[in-house]
Amino acid sequence: MQLAIVAPIVMTLIAGGVQAALSMYANMTVLAAAQQGVDAGRLYDAAPGAAESTAGRFLDKAAGGLVADARVRVDTTGAAVTVTIDANSVAIIPGPWSRISKSSSGPREAVTGEGAR
Repeated sequence: MQLAIVAPIVMTLIAGGVQAALSMYANMTVLAAAQQGVDAGRLYDAAPGAAESTAGRFLDKAAGGLVADARVRVDTTGAAVTVTIDANSVAIIPGPWSRISKSSSGPREAVTGEGAR
């Protein structure tokens, strides 16, 4: 009788802990991918699609099947690069925590001083 009451509670706590760990890892991986994209896109004379392709490749390698439906957006201005990634993480327990949106930005490299063009 006692096991019938305690077992579902323990299983729910275990599933919740696993879900929390998966969500945190997916969030960190998506943020790292956005940072990698910014690092590639902010370089002086960076190729036009460098930020988006670098972020996508990093996400494919690092996240594996943990992240799905990833959408990488890049905003480039004369002074900064911003990479935003929207994705879904694997969900053992469905809910709003499976939706991820992370953004990273950084200044674009520019030549200044005597050697400036």
